[in-house]
Amino acid sequence: MMRIRAILISLLLAASAGAALAEKKPPPVPAPVRGETGTERQVKNRVISFSDENRALVPELHLAQGIPTTVVFPLSINEASTRLADSQRLIYRPQFFKNTAVLSPKTDLPAGALIPLTVGLEDGTLLSFVLRTVPAEADFQVTVEVKFQRELAPESVDGLKQTIAQMQSRLDECQANAGSSGVSQIAALVLSQEPQSPTARTFEGHPLKGADKQSRLLVRLQHIYRLFGHSYVLLTVENRDPSRTWVLDKPEVKLFGGRDSQTLKVVTFDSDLKTLPPTEVAKVVVVLDTPVQMVGQKYALTLLEKGGARHVTMDFEP
Repeated sequence: MMRIRAILISLLLAASAGAALAEKKPPPVPAPVRGETGTERQVKNRVISFSDENRALVPELHLAQGIPTTVVFPLSINEASTRLADSQRLIYRPQFFKNTAVLSPKTDLPAGALIPLTVGLEDGTLLSFVLRTVPAEADFQVTVEVKFQRELAPESVDGLKQTIAQMQSRLDECQANAGSSGVSQIAALVLSQEPQSPTARTFEGHPLKGADKQSRLLVRLQHIYRLFGHSYVLLTVENRDPSRTWVLDKPEVKLFGGRDSQTLKVVTFDSDLKTLPPTEVAKVVVVLDTPVQMVGQKYALTLLEKGGARHVTMDFEP
């Protein structure tokens, strides 16, 4: 009887030891899967270490469609200082819970696509990553270790690199949000209109005709769009001076002809090239309040050069 009891105790102890070992094992790795190219992709668990020796390096996280990547940090994540510069919306919105982030792309990222990610921790530490897809492997779980021993001096090379990385991440985020911000502004503009007002139903656009060469600048009128009481004039400027660049200072618009002439308020303007080198062509858009136009009246649009006298004026009837 004593022998049977001893055997049972031994079996229970062995089972308890086995359970303890099982708890210490890392999460199971899924079986290999096939990527969009048909090649077999290995799914891995990895450890990424940040230390004083590799501060200048930016590690990669390998994402793949259908494989959520879990990133575990040593401290809780500060979402307010975390930035994902995904201007093309290739990745689902990251999920954060305490010290864990889950990243999942909508599809495999295009070849050559690199998406910056900066994660802020609760102690103020900022960690930078690059997200990409590689055909041969994908990350299932990544454990991040932070082993910094010294604080970066702001004027040091590594400190400047970190500051530049932070600023670049914020700039990328601003550019990523620019499109949605514009849509939000249009939505606010729609809400500000009285439904029965004539301007609330103003949506039109048509091409403009006209080209002229002045001061070695070839200006072509392209289109005019009208939306909610504003007119958007689109034109192109080609710099035909082989030795000088051209920079737009500001546009001026007048309405002339008929009984009255008036200077129109320019709401805003923009160009896809802030500095126009020789032989290059820039697109310029000028936004103004749509005036009440009498029969026979025309627009006179003048583009003034910044710090120079190469001004151009185009007359047109929209």
